[in-house]
Amino acid sequence: MKVPLVRCFRETNGQLAALAREWCCPLLSAATDFYIYDLPEGVLPLDHFLQSVKKSLASNEIHCKLYAMTKFCTLFNIDRQLLPVFASLAKNNDVNLREINWIQFQPAERPGQSMKAARLEGLLSWLGARKDQTTEDTLTAAMALIPDMSQQVQTEAQTEVQKSMLEYRLPSSSLRGFFSEGTIPPLPAEMLRCVPDWPIRQVLYGLLLGLGQGAVREVDRVELEVQPLVQGAAQQLRLATLPQADPAVRLQVCLETLGMEEETLEEVPAHLRLPVAVTRYWLRRASPEPTLLKALLMVMVQGELIRKNGGKQVDGQHYTKHSEQLPDGFVAHSFNQWQACLKDASQLNQLLCKPLPEPLFAWLYKGRLVHHRQKLLQWRKPEDIVQDDQFRRLYRRLLGVVTQPDPGANRRAGGPEAQLRASMEHLHLKTQNEEEEEEELGGAAGLDQGSDGSWVEVKSRRRRKQQREGWE
Repeated sequence: MKVPLVRCFRETNGQLAALAREWCCPLLSAATDFYIYDLPEGVLPLDHFLQSVKKSLASNEIHCKLYAMTKFCTLFNIDRQLLPVFASLAKNNDVNLREINWIQFQPAERPGQSMKAARLEGLLSWLGARKDQTTEDTLTAAMALIPDMSQQVQTEAQTEVQKSMLEYRLPSSSLRGFFSEGTIPPLPAEMLRCVPDWPIRQVLYGLLLGLGQGAVREVDRVELEVQPLVQGAAQQLRLATLPQADPAVRLQVCLETLGMEEETLEEVPAHLRLPVAVTRYWLRRASPEPTLLKALLMVMVQGELIRKNGGKQVDGQHYTKHSEQLPDGFVAHSFNQWQACLKDASQLNQLLCKPLPEPLFAWLYKGRLVHHRQKLLQWRKPEDIVQDDQFRRLYRRLLGVVTQPDPGANRRAGGPEAQLRASMEHLHLKTQNEEEEEEELGGAAGLDQGSDGSWVEVKSRRRRKQQREGWE
C-alpha cells in the first residue's frame, strides 16, 4: 500500500502527539496518554474506530467517536493545565501516593462501579473543586493528603510526580521532514550519548578480519561503524588456527576484552562466569548509569537456584510472578544495553571456542521479572524480597565480584559502583559458619568445565576447605 512507516527511538507518544498538533489532524490510537496532550483536533479511540469500520464496509463513511480535551475539562470542571497533574497522580506507583484515599472526594457512590473508576472520579472531583490554584499549589495540596508522612517523604513524592508530568510537554516533531520530504531524522542527542564505545565487537571483528580492513558498517545499526581491533593477547591468534590455539591464550583474550581477571571469577559457578563478567563490564561502561544491577543479579541467582532445585520454586522466590505494568523506559534501555553486551560477549566466546563455559540462557534472566524486581527494590532490600539462605549467599558473592574494583583503577566518585560497594559493606561481616557454607555453593572445583574439556589453573588467594560437588 506504500504507506510511509517510521520507527522511533525510545518513547513515541510525544512524537506522535507533536506531529498531530503540527498537522492539525486527529490522532488515532488506543493509548489513553493522548487524552492528556493538548491536541487541537482530538483523539479517535482505536477500538471504536475498528468497530465502525466493520459496520460500514458497505458504505463510504466511517462514523467514529472523537475525544476532545475541552469537553472533558468542561465535564469535570478542570483547568486544562491540571490534566498532566491528574494523569501523573493517577498512574504513579509510588507506595506513598497509593495511600491517598481519593474515593472520599467522589460526589456520590455509583452501584457497580469499580474501585479504580471510583478513585479516578474522586481525584477528578478533588481537582475540579480547586479554584484559582497553580500547578505547584495543587501538587503541594495533594502531597498533604498523604497520611502520616514526613515533610521529606512528601517532597520526594512531589518530585517524582513533577518528573512524570514532563512527558506531557510536547516537543517539536522530528518526523515531519520524514513524511513530507523523506528525510530520516538524526539520532537524538541523548541517544548518541547512550551509544557505547565498547570494544567487544571491535575485538570480534579484529579476530575475524584482522587489521587493515577498514571500519565495519553493521546493517542493523544506524549511523554507527565499528573499527576492528587487535591488541594484547589477541595478537597471538589467527582465525584459521583458533581451535588449535593455547586455551590459556583464548581465555586471556576473552577476559582482557571484558576487563576481568581469572582470580576474580574463581568463586563464581562455572556457567555464570561469562554473565557475571559481562555484568561487571556493563556496569563500568553503561551510559546513563545503570540502576538495575541488583535486580539483574537477583533474577540471575533465582534462576540458578530453581535450576538446581529441578525447576521447582524455592521458598519465598515466586519466580513466575511479575507485574503487568509497562516497564520504565530508562530501565528498559539499560537492560537492553546489558543484553546487547551479553550477546556480543557470547559471540566472542563462541568464536574463541568457548574458553568460558556457555551460559544456561534459559535460567539466566527473564525480562519482565527483572523489571518487577527493579520496582520492588525501590523500597525493599533484596534479602527482604527473597528470604532464602542459599539466595542470600550466592547473591552476596556475585554482587561482590561485579562491584570489586579494578586494581589501580580510579573509579568515579559517587558512581553506581562506588555507591553499591558502600551499600554492601555490611554484607561482608560474616561468621566462620557462613564462610564454610559458602564453600558449598561451588567455586572452581566440582563444577562444570568449558565445553572443550580444557581448564586454566588459577591460584586461590586464601586457603579453603575442600569443596564438595554441586550445591548440596
